[in-house]
Order: sequence, then C-alpha cells, then structure tokens
Amino acid sequence: MSSRLLNILGGLTVVIMASLALLVMTYGGSPNLSRSADAPRYGGSFTMVDGYGRTVTERDFKDRPLVIFFGFTHCPDVCPTALIEMADLMAKLGVDADRMTVLFVTVDPERDTPEIMRDYAEGFDKRFVGLTGSVEQVAAMAKAWGVYFKKVPTTGGEYTMDHTATVFLMSRTGGLKGTLDLHDRTPEVNLRKLRGLVR
Repeated sequence: MSSRLLNILGGLTVVIMASLALLVMTYGGSPNLSRSADAPRYGGSFTMVDGYGRTVTERDFKDRPLVIFFGFTHCPDVCPTALIEMADLMAKLGVDADRMTVLFVTVDPERDTPEIMRDYAEGFDKRFVGLTGSVEQVAAMAKAWGVYFKKVPTTGGEYTMDHTATVFLMSRTGGLKGTLDLHDRTPEVNLRKLRGLVR
C-alpha cells in the first residue's frame, strides 16, 4: 500500500474519531435524538369534561403529577387490564398515591358519556378521573399526546376502537417524565417510576 494512501486513510480515521468525540461531548454518551429542538412535545393545554359534566382544563390539575392513559369503556381487555394493574400500583404506593392524579381519557366520546366515564374509572379506584368531551376535544387532546385512535367496524353494526395504549407520566410542570409498561412482569420498576414522579 502506498504511503500516500496510508496518509489518506490516517486522515479519515482522525476525522471519524473527532466526529465521534464531538457526539459524545454533545449528547453525554450515545446520540439522543430526543434532545433535538424538533423532537415531539407531549402534553399541553386541553379542554375536556369530567365525570360530573364539568369542563376541565390542564389548569385544574396544576402542580400535580399526572398519569394519563387513553382508552374506552367498551374495551374488552387492554384497558381494563391496564386500569386493574394501575389500581394495584396505587395500593402499593400507599399515601404517595394521593399526591398524583390518574386520568383515564376516552377515545370513544360517542359512547362514553361523563357519567359512564366516572362510574367506569372509579370502579377501579375512587381516585381515578375519567375524562370525555366532544369528538373535536378528544381528537385535540389525543393529538397533543401523540395518541393514535381509529374506529374499527365489527359485526352487527357495532364497532371497537384501535388506539395507542401508552401510559404517560407527566411532571408537576407538565413535562413528560416517561411511560409505564403495565404489562411488565417486574412491577417494582413501575413502582420506582411512580415514586420518583411524586417525590
């Protein structure tokens, strides 16, 4: 191999190593694209209706950590399972559970009235807050959290809802702190996340 080619390869190696070092200095390890200014922002303002027919906004939950899950009361398995597991976590948290608010937000406002949402959410834990609203209000809140939902026709003129099943953890200041995997077989991880959220 010629000395000229060796010099070129050596120069390329220096450039590559310098670029990697710059990435480590910039991102504190491997590149984290979520730090980009163009990264999606979760949450924000919303206007919905609670289980007592009252209009509520994000200001009604100010200065409280939020656990937010989107679903619907006709859901056959994912939603009730998630809410059962969330209620179990609340019980294990003890008094810490009273320092946060769990919101169950419908993606099926045509069927999920305020009263239905209240009875359904509180059936799992009296502290759970069910939210509904107009089709437009629900769509706007779902969009703010990056939640997908779609009506899927079934037999007999009925329908179900396909939707994102992420459980969002929001800080007191409205920032996304992470998510929960309620189907995780290591619930202590979720407990640590919730304790960190309220403390």
